[in-house]
Amino acid sequence: MTSDEFRTWLDYHTQAFPAIADWLGNHSSQLQFWQKALRDVSLANAKMATDAIFSGSITRPQGFGNHPAVIRRYAKDQRPDQLYARREVFFDGDQAHVCPTCEDTGHVLIWNPVVLRFLNSTYGEVPDDWRSRKEVRDAYRDPEATYRTRRGEKVPCKLPAQEWLNTACTCDTGHEYAQSTKRYGRQILGMLPYDKNRMCAWSNGRAEDATKWLTENEAIAWTTNKS
Repeated sequence: MTSDEFRTWLDYHTQAFPAIADWLGNHSSQLQFWQKALRDVSLANAKMATDAIFSGSITRPQGFGNHPAVIRRYAKDQRPDQLYARREVFFDGDQAHVCPTCEDTGHVLIWNPVVLRFLNSTYGEVPDDWRSRKEVRDAYRDPEATYRTRRGEKVPCKLPAQEWLNTACTCDTGHEYAQSTKRYGRQILGMLPYDKNRMCAWSNGRAEDATKWLTENEAIAWTTNKS
């Protein structure tokens, strides 16, 4: 991975394991060693290893400092480099992607439908400050919490810890990506074919994008996630 690719992977990895971001904040000197450990691992393979740890396909590392070693071992042992090789395409001298939906990674992050339904039924949109709203904090913190919908209905509102899920893109690379997750144990959480009409792309949790999607789409897909 290049330096930019390492930062892309690190952002992806810390989204899956948020506590690592805090740990690295207190151990910033570790970053140079993490990057050296993963310098000959491709970005796609590193992301696949992150998915495998998150899904339980491989044992979660004991201690945050051991994550790079597990990522490297899994990525190198499986050798899926050719399967996930990034196909470089150029248009008028600028690099493009064969699949603009997943940018040739094979997967698309989506909003967890449980979270999106909660926000939509409570506010009729996704507020810019949704994470800091009292109703949202209560829904995460208290498993017995309830909330009142815009229609006045009082319903339970326990939210899953994971705000986003991973889905397989419908392109050829996405099909290969979905198939590969089945080889190494169970399918990763939320591994369904991406449907832009029923699944809202995560887009780093941007509220305005989610609200726009809600105004244009009526159905929010059910998933295999039962949280």
